[in-house]
Amino acid sequence: MRLIYKRFSVIGGFAVLLAVLVINTAVTRRQIAVQDSNQGWVEHTQQVQLELAEFESLLKDAETGQRGYLYTGDPRYLET
Repeated sequence: MRLIYKRFSVIGGFAVLLAVLVINTAVTRRQIAVQDSNQGWVEHTQQVQLELAEFESLLKDAETGQRGYLYTGDPRYLET
């Protein structure tokens, strides 16, 4: 009787350990997928910020050229 109890306790312990391992694997894979998705959004956001900074620079240049033209009347300030 005691031998059967030991055998079932070892098999049961192994089954619990295996179940925990499978659950841990599933959770880890899900977290990696979420991090991968988040990384894609971070890269997209950085690209948008870079393009906005470039656009802001172009707007400042246009504004400066317009101001120079209005002060002097020289059309060279309107050229890019």
